Amino acid sequence: MAIEYLLAAFEIWGILICSGIGIYFFVVRKINNRADIVMCIMQFVTAATLTFDVGVVISEGVDEPWAKIVFKGSMIATMLLQYLMVALFVGFIKYLARAGKTSTVIATFTYYFAAGCAIVSIISAKYTNWYYFIDEENVYHRMPYYNVALILIAVLYILVITQIIVCAKRLLIKQIISLFLYVTIPVIMVGREFWSGIDQW
Repeated sequence: MAIEYLLAAFEIWGILICSGIGIYFFVVRKINNRADIVMCIMQFVTAATLTFDVGVVISEGVDEPWAKIVFKGSMIATMLLQYLMVALFVGFIKYLARAGKTSTVIATFTYYFAAGCAIVSIISAKYTNWYYFIDEENVYHRMPYYNVALILIAVLYILVITQIIVCAKRLLIKQIISLFLYVTIPVIMVGREFWSGIDQW
């Protein structure tokens, strides 16, 4: 459990950093384009996602009424906000590149459609235990269909990478590198989760 608390500590720092950046964009920096607006929202959504993830860490395995409410609420909120976060990132790429070509619009629409399907599946899984279930001791267990959720996430990141490639001609090299770096760690983590299987759960 020590590693989980260590990660939670890092996430708290992430909350402070993202909130600080969001406040800077909202209060200090003059926002005069859609890319800055989306960037500001992204920071606050990221901070919210990290906050709920900390809620998951501190409440899992705690057999108290408050912990069960916090754990279940934080679990579903974290999953849904992750999709919203990536959806905002797709919009950020589009606005940053000032792209309005048909190919860009199609790529963006395809992503939002896929994300919508993924969100519906997450909400459905909460009531069907397809992906996971929470036992009486307030402990989270993954189910075999959890790999389906990972595949959906992988498809979304493939679409994100496609969006970056489609918009690449309108972006600076440093912008392209930073955008790819933004998705590198999540893609690696999704691959790790998928290949590790569910035996340990």
